Formats: sequence, C-alpha cells, structure tokens
Amino acid sequence: MAEESIQQHLQALKEYLSGVQNGNGDLEDIRIKKKQLSAIQRTIRQLEKNNVPVPDSLNNEKLTLISELTELETASNGCIQTYETLLDIILDLSRVCNRLPHKDLYRRIKEWRKQTTSPETLRKAIVSALKESGGSARERDILAVIEKKHGGQFTPADLEQPHGKKFKWQTNIRRERKRMINDGVLTQDSKASTWTLTK
Repeated sequence: MAEESIQQHLQALKEYLSGVQNGNGDLEDIRIKKKQLSAIQRTIRQLEKNNVPVPDSLNNEKLTLISELTELETASNGCIQTYETLLDIILDLSRVCNRLPHKDLYRRIKEWRKQTTSPETLRKAIVSALKESGGSARERDILAVIEKKHGGQFTPADLEQPHGKKFKWQTNIRRERKRMINDGVLTQDSKASTWTLTK
C-alpha cells in the first residue's frame, strides 16, 4: 500500500514538473516585467522631481506590475523549494539504498545528452536548408529554416539552454558545420557567417 501511495505522489510530481516546463516563459516574463517596472519608476521619479503630477494610470500600472512580479516570483520560488526538498529526499534514499547519487546523476546526464538529434540528421537539415537557399545562405537564415522545418522534432535535450544562452541544437548545428567544412561538404569560407555548399 505504501509503495502504491509513493508511486501516486511521484506521478503527481511528474505532472507538476510538466506544468512547470510548459510555463518556462515565467523567467522571461519576470525579466521583462522588471524592466517595465524600472522604466515606470524612473518616469515617476522624474515627474516628481519636476513637481509634475503623476498620472493615476502610471501609478496603477506600477502597482499592477508589482503584483504580477510577486506572483511570478512566488511561483518560481516554489519550483526551487521543490528542487531543494527533492535533493534532501534523494540523499536520504541513497543512504537507505546504499547508492551514490552523484555517480547515478552523472551517468543519467551523460545518457540524456546522447538524446540530442544525431549529427547525421543535423547535417541533412543543413544541406536541405542550403539547397533551398540556392547553395549559400547566412547562418541565421539557415537556423531559421531548420527551426521552422524541424523544430517540432527536437528533443528536450536539443531545447536546453545551457547558462541561459543558445539552444543546444543551435550549438550542435555549428559543430556539425565545422565537421562539414573538414569533410569538404562546405567551403572553407563557411567558417564565416555565410555557409556555402561545395560545387
């Protein structure tokens, strides 16, 4: 009975994580709303400094943004608290099961990283995008074509953004470009921003 209850709780946690992933835009929303709030606060300070009455609409917008930010940040903190709690549970469970979580996690991450789209598939996508563009195109245009045609097929690992920067699939596309230059599929000039198929 306890085992069944645990499985139900784990399933609920997976559903929670799925919801968090689908709402991943919250961090971007927080960043944008903070910039908006900062701009409004600067405007209000400037008006007050010049003894100009602050419009009610501006004050109302400021209060709305503060409220929305509080809500978003609270939701984000909930995710972090869940993560910290799970770490504690994993450590306790590892002692009971006589396992080394850091080794298991390292192995899982290595397996997960292998789940990105294969270099062969990326190469075909690059060649297809270049042929569609007459054999030569700028890097950003190639990436846009590939995202449009293959975006729905990217794995969760492809869509990771290490350090909040570029998507993993974009980094892997650039790596494949280097191999294609070495293999003679792309011209040496393709090291720059324009990629060109060899004749």
